[in-house]
Amino acid sequence: MFGLSMIIALAAQLLFPIVTSNIKGTLVTLPIVSCLVVWPYYYAGVVLSIAITRAPYPVARTYGVDLIGAAAGCLFALGIMNAIDAPSAILLLSLLSLFCAGRFSPQSENFDLKQRAIPFIILAVLAANLALPKPLVYPLWVKNQFIPQQALAHDEWNSISRVTVNNEAQDVPPFLWGPSPKLPDDIKISYHLLQIDGDAATPIYHYTPEMNLDFLDYDVTTLAYALRGLKSAGIVGLGGGRDVLSAHHAGISRITALDVNNVQVKLLSSEEPFVSYAGLKTNLPDLRMHGAGVHRPR
Repeated sequence: MFGLSMIIALAAQLLFPIVTSNIKGTLVTLPIVSCLVVWPYYYAGVVLSIAITRAPYPVARTYGVDLIGAAAGCLFALGIMNAIDAPSAILLLSLLSLFCAGRFSPQSENFDLKQRAIPFIILAVLAANLALPKPLVYPLWVKNQFIPQQALAHDEWNSISRVTVNNEAQDVPPFLWGPSPKLPDDIKISYHLLQIDGDAATPIYHYTPEMNLDFLDYDVTTLAYALRGLKSAGIVGLGGGRDVLSAHHAGISRITALDVNNVQVKLLSSEEPFVSYAGLKTNLPDLRMHGAGVHRPR
C-alpha cells in the first residue's frame, strides 16, 4: 500500500492545481490533494512500526539500522534527483518499495498475478518517461499555471529545482523588472523565458553584437551602472543572462556571473541551442560563469 499510495499521491500533485486563482477553487483542490498525498506517510509509518516492533533483534540495534537507512535515504534522494526528474524518482521509489514488500515475506502467497504485474507496469512507465524525448509523466499544473510539455523548449530537474525554458517569444516587449513609463512602445525583441519551479522567471535574450540594448536603460534594476568608474561586475544569480547584458551594456568587460543552480550555468555555457541563442559565450570573451562546485570559464 505504501508503494501504490505513492503513485496516487504523485498523480494528484501532477494533475490537480494545489492552489487556484480564487479562494473558492483552492478550498476545493487543496483538500483533495492533501487527502490523496497523506496516505504514503501513513503507510510508511505503519511499515516502520511493524519492522521495528516485530523484528527479533535488540531494539537499539534495530532502531540504529533504521536511522542509518534514513540517513542513506537522504543522500540517495539528493543523488537520484540530480540524475533523473522528480516524477521518475517517485516512480523508482514506488518500484523499490514494492520490491521490498516482497522481501518482507518471500514465501508469502498473498501476492496474486495482478499484484505481481503492478511493478512491471510501473517499470514500463518509468522506462518510457526516461527514454522518450518528452517525458510521459510530468506536472501539468505548476503554481496555478497549466503548462503542457509542448510549450517547453527545455525541461530539467536537479536537487535544487525544476528549470524549464519556454518556447521562443518573438517580437514582444522586453522583459523588465521595473520598467520606466517612458519606455517606447515600439521596442520589440525575442527571448526564451527561463522559469525556476514554475514561478521565478528570467529571460534568455537572443543576443548578437548588433542588438540594441538601450531598452535596459529603462529598467530600475540597472540604476547601479549609472555610477562612474566601474571596471568589473559581479552578478549574483546568472539566471538567463539578462543582468550580464546589463553590465555589458554599461561598458563593463570583466564580468563574473555566479549561480547556485548549475542548470542555468550549463544552459548558457555548454547546452545547445541555448549557448548560440544567448550569445554570451561567443560575444563576451571576458565573461566568466561559475556554478556551485563547477568552474566554467567564459
